[in-house]
Amino acid sequence: MVVVPASPTLQFEEQRTCTVLAIDRQELFLAAISRLLERSRLLATLLTTTRSDIAIERLMDHAVDVVVCEVRSQPQPGSALVSALAARKPPVPVVLLGETGDERRLVDAFKAGAAGVFTKGALTVEFVEGLAAVLAGHRVIADELIQFLIPDANEPIANCATDGTATLSPTELGILLLLGQAHSIASIATERGVSQKTVRNQVGVIYRKLGLKNRVDAVLAAARVGLADRPY
Repeated sequence: MVVVPASPTLQFEEQRTCTVLAIDRQELFLAAISRLLERSRLLATLLTTTRSDIAIERLMDHAVDVVVCEVRSQPQPGSALVSALAARKPPVPVVLLGETGDERRLVDAFKAGAAGVFTKGALTVEFVEGLAAVLAGHRVIADELIQFLIPDANEPIANCATDGTATLSPTELGILLLLGQAHSIASIATERGVSQKTVRNQVGVIYRKLGLKNRVDAVLAAARVGLADRPY
């Protein structure tokens, strides 16, 4: 799972309780996700509905921290909810879930502003950790969806020079390699035997040198220069 923070130095803060509005056409799935979140460390209170229009009505009467919605929700699709709830004051983050075959749809929604995207085949621990990261103000994309971003690696990244990696030190290049392989800050710190603070500082330098905005840009930058597929 790739977590895209608001800035490279943003600290993760766990939210102890939250209210989640879940939308899915399958009541059985809603029951399963309700049990999962109620028993997780998030201690979530869950509101559920099978229709996206009813969900919007519920948002008028309930304060909700995050919406979890299937990407093919009806009558409004999940991508429409992303746009509608982003315009609210304050905005409500939306995490989208999809079936196998919905990967492109999920990635497109992530590019359009979805706070998180996962397939329904994601590990429960990955989903819960991802939801916690969204509640802390980050954006997340499941590891299995990263490959659907890589074909866009031939698209120009804003403000990123074609040979920008030539300005990176060997240490910074190694960190970009690990970012390209979807490693977290914690795993990079463990891999290199340094503190997470040191890694965050080094990531910040990489972002500045390459003109990157977030972790997704870093993954694409690594793919463009052939780092993402190298062994480390």
